[in-house]
Order: sequence, then structure tokens, then C-alpha cells
Amino acid sequence: MLRIAVCDDDETSLQAIKKLVAQTLKEEYVLTSFHSGLDLMLYLSEQVKGQLDIAILDIDLGEGQNGIELAKRLNRDYPRIKIIFCTGFIEFSQDVYDSEAVYFLVKPIKAEKMQNALSRALLSLNTGKKETLQLKTEGNILNLNVAEIRYIESLRRQISIVGEEGALTCYAKLSEVLAKLPFNFIRCHKSYIVNLNFVQALGRDEFVLSRGERVPISRAQYEEVKRAFLSYLGDRL
Repeated sequence: MLRIAVCDDDETSLQAIKKLVAQTLKEEYVLTSFHSGLDLMLYLSEQVKGQLDIAILDIDLGEGQNGIELAKRLNRDYPRIKIIFCTGFIEFSQDVYDSEAVYFLVKPIKAEKMQNALSRALLSLNTGKKETLQLKTEGNILNLNVAEIRYIESLRRQISIVGEEGALTCYAKLSEVLAKLPFNFIRCHKSYIVNLNFVQALGRDEFVLSRGERVPISRAQYEEVKRAFLSYLGDRL
């Protein structure tokens, strides 16, 4: 059975989220609610021993508590848990990119958005982080961990796949590679594909990644790329 936790210091918001989950989730589940990150962490460590599938976290938890910092602790201590952020403010700290979340909801939350968030969390739970990209090069078959690919650059007839451990070059077309990648990869330029999981900021003509890499966005594709990025976060402006 699916285990879900909701952490929000506002009781009205917490009840609204619980109601939306009940309305939109078809799977059987157990939902536990918390008003503070400390209570959630104690629950995880002492009662369920980390056995939680989805955590829905308010970003502003009041009394100096921060949902982003809580998410970082969950990422570190319980990496299997899928995190959904929710907030009453569209303007949010860039620190949100320092944690790994599957969706970003803006209050008041619509049922459609909650359904999308839960569906993405369930998909991520089912697929895990071991999804691979298979490529042929010089008679060999390469199986690359998709979760570690930061961005891909086209170099004429070759592509450079930049990952956590460095870059790998092989013969392939960007369009063919993109077709094999999950939704969090988008083509932002004729010569670049970026993994939105590593994006820290969106500029007028580039993405800034978590290690400071800058991936260009073509002027012609900017609006489309922006919409795709906001959709990835779970909010369409």
C-alpha cells in the first residue's frame, strides 16, 4: 500500500491537500499529516523506519522552518521518497533546485495539478533511477544511466554526453537520442538537450546548471522551452 505524508503548518491548507489527494488518487494509500518537519523526520526514523513513498511539503513551514531544507534531508537520508513541493507564492527561492523533487504546486491547488503531481511521483517510483540510454558506438553498445546525464551537445556528426563523471563522445543524432529520453529532458537549442533535473536557474538565453554550466537556449525556442520548464515544475504561468 502507498504511504504518503503531508507537511504544512497551516491546518486549512493541510486539509485541502488531503482532500485533493483523496479525490485524485486511485491507488490504495495511507496518508499521515504533520505541521512541522521535525515531526515528519521523527515519524520516519522512529515509526515507519523510512518506509514512505511520497512527501508533499509546504515550502514555508513557519517558525523558521523551511520545506526546501527538509527536502534536502529527505533526499540525503531517504532518497527513495518522492517529493512534491507546494507553496502559496509563485516567486520561490532558487534553493528549490538544490533538492530533488518531482513536482511543484502553487496554492490554491487545482485537482488536475494534484493528479499530475501524484502521477509523476508514481511513475518515478515505478521506474526508479536505473533507467538507461542505450547507444551504439564503434561496434559496442553503451548503457548509460539516464539519471546521471546533465546535458548533451551536438558536435557536427557526433554528440557529447556530459554526465556526473565527465563527458562521453559518440556518433548519434540529437533527435534520435531525445526520443529515447524521459520527459525531464528537453531540446532547448539546435545543438543542446538539457536534463531539467540539474537546472538551477532559467535565464533569457540560457539554463544555468547546478555546477555552474551554462546551456544555451535559442531565441526562437525560448517561449516553448519556458513553457516546458514551467510544466516540469508543475505550474503554467
